[in-house]
Amino acid sequence: MSEALPTPETKLPEPSTLASVSALVVMVLSILGAVALFGAEVDGGPLQVAMTLGLSVTVMIAARALREHPRELLGEAMVSGINSAISTFFVIIAIGMLVSAILLSGTVATMLSYGAELASPSILYIVALVLATVLGVVLGSSFTTVAGLGVPLVALAPLMGLSPEITAAAVVAGAFTGDGISPVSDTLVLTTDVVGG
Repeated sequence: MSEALPTPETKLPEPSTLASVSALVVMVLSILGAVALFGAEVDGGPLQVAMTLGLSVTVMIAARALREHPRELLGEAMVSGINSAISTFFVIIAIGMLVSAILLSGTVATMLSYGAELASPSILYIVALVLATVLGVVLGSSFTTVAGLGVPLVALAPLMGLSPEITAAAVVAGAFTGDGISPVSDTLVLTTDVVGG
């Protein structure tokens, strides 16, 4: 019969600083080695092998620090970590599907077409900021907003005699603002799932 597992309030032994740093060093060196050896093809498998090597070293260090219940505690910690992030994966998948639909349906092109007709050069920066904020709130993803809206608006700016750099800054500011206040933000969902809320 196995002993009862420690509760979250139980003080667990911690690995030494050297052991913790060595796990990080192995992970970083194995990833850098994979990139140096395989270059652009690193994402075809060598990167995953390097990360698995780093994970293996980390698990061995954790198992050594938790000598009494290594399997149970490590298993529980891994399952808990996966469970805390699983809803975020679904949000990211949903955002990917939504963005694909928006881009393929011509919604961004339509917005730009109407934006070019309705917006005068004097208010393009403000329009870029507002559109990026609204799209960031709807999508919940700043990077997706920048990719979907930023590229066309930055291309439109020189045609109107405006600075593409300032336009890009307006889009990025709006995208991150929208992402920050969005209820479907992948960052918000992950944070609340991990820390509870």
